[in-house]
Amino acid sequence: TEFGISPNGEIVSVTTKPSSEPTMLKFQSSESSLKISWSEPVYQANGIKIEDYRVVLKDSVGQVVADQQVQDVTNIKFDNLNAVTKYIVTVKAIAEFIRKDSATNTTKKIQEYSHPATLIAFTAANPLNPNSFQANADYYSVTLDLGKSNITQVPRVTGYVVRYSLMDSTGRNIKPGTSRTQSFPGNNDPKKIIGLASGFTYGLEVQEITTVGKSIFSSPIFIVRTDPRVTNGGYSQWTSWSVCNRICGPGQQTRSRTCTNPEPSNGGTNCESLGQSSQTKNCNLKSCFETNIQECSWRSYVEQNSGLIKECTFNKKRSTTSLLVSVKTSVRIHEDPCSSCCARYYVTFNGHECSPMPIDQAILNESKKYDWIPFTIRGICKLNNYSGNIKVGLNVGQCGSKAS
Repeated sequence: TEFGISPNGEIVSVTTKPSSEPTMLKFQSSESSLKISWSEPVYQANGIKIEDYRVVLKDSVGQVVADQQVQDVTNIKFDNLNAVTKYIVTVKAIAEFIRKDSATNTTKKIQEYSHPATLIAFTAANPLNPNSFQANADYYSVTLDLGKSNITQVPRVTGYVVRYSLMDSTGRNIKPGTSRTQSFPGNNDPKKIIGLASGFTYGLEVQEITTVGKSIFSSPIFIVRTDPRVTNGGYSQWTSWSVCNRICGPGQQTRSRTCTNPEPSNGGTNCESLGQSSQTKNCNLKSCFETNIQECSWRSYVEQNSGLIKECTFNKKRSTTSLLVSVKTSVRIHEDPCSSCCARYYVTFNGHECSPMPIDQAILNESKKYDWIPFTIRGICKLNNYSGNIKVGLNVGQCGSKAS
């Protein structure tokens, strides 16, 4: 913008400083005031200093309302204005320098103005009347009734912006960084704020958008709390069946589920009406006494009085089972003349007697005759932790003797 001629005869111009954003005038309005700001008000004038700025405010018919000369145009405020009124703002830069008159050979101080930057601004409509507001909250939303708008009023309401914010534990202060807005048309329909969290307190502010501008946001006009969501409990998936509690014979397996999908809250029902939380079923019903019999027989007479008489190999299938041994035969004590007339017959497993209780039978020949004596040996040996082939032997020795 041209200012005039410098003392050196050059044209003096003033330009705004280059910026990443356009240099512009902005305004904020309330019912009776305007705040004007000129972003980046920095000038270059070939070294000539910008002294001040002149700001003129006129109403819609051109009447001067205010005329100020200021040094800072980043925050200019005009108060005591009329509500819902159109104003024209002009801003000029002022520079001072000495101009030389060559005809008279004299100098004088010159004040020049740049071409004006012009802005049309509006004061806001009358603030909303909180007494006409109503709000109803449910779990995740709040419905607002902003009262009835007169569609013929000037300025006409064309829309609303509702700002909602989480309140702190006192219920009086807004939590920083929690504010959100939703926009609505300027009709009389209820305005529903959705996407809220259940069981939280919110502060609501309302802004009117009119045909001449926007009203300022009111401070929280009411505080609402969304209802805590009542959640009925639900069962989780069943767990896998447990391992059977018996390796043989009647046993049981169990499985369970928990009331955590979801957990009941805020007075919701638990899962009792949805069925049992655990189940049981039978398992492993085969008998623990699995038949595994092996017979070992011989026809020769047993007439020896010491050592191994007969040995048979038995296949033990399980390491958790015991062996039942039964020996039935006839013997005679082969000793003439009979000195003790007593012999001990016993069973060994892989050459060792059963421990701690041996399987044995003592035969006493009271007649001291060389006769055949029938007898039976029967017993159980646990043999835990062993399976596979076992050599089961019938042995004889003197009464009172014991194999290793």
